Amino acid sequence: MRILGVAQLEGGIDPASVVDKLLNLDTELRNKHELSLSKIQTVSDFLDSAIKIGWRLDLILNYVTTLWNLGITNLNQTVLTNLITLTKTIDLSLWGSIEKFTKYATEHYAAIANYRAYVSGDMTLEQFKKAEGNVA
Repeated sequence: MRILGVAQLEGGIDPASVVDKLLNLDTELRNKHELSLSKIQTVSDFLDSAIKIGWRLDLILNYVTTLWNLGITNLNQTVLTNLITLTKTIDLSLWGSIEKFTKYATEHYAAIANYRAYVSGDMTLEQFKKAEGNVA
């Protein structure tokens, strides 16, 4: 039904052409950005969880763009998993708004990632202290 709707919106083109164009676009995007299906699923999960807790799409794009501009350009599966964890556990009554949380998370992303790595056992206490600049 959706394909018929898209075909109609595109000027009544053949539904098979719509399928071909969508598959070609998908393949082109996945190849251009080296995206596996699992990476696409990770991004989709992040977007779904962010939208479910009230993030607007423009805010999500702003957040990711801000991270990119701050030099956090390795938005890989680990980074997205950290962001998913953060978005799922936000208490808006504490933060007041998604915007305030986004500002804090953007400014303190490295510290948040280090803490998560320490808590999950991926980093020792000594490594955590060193990463945070607390070396005795």
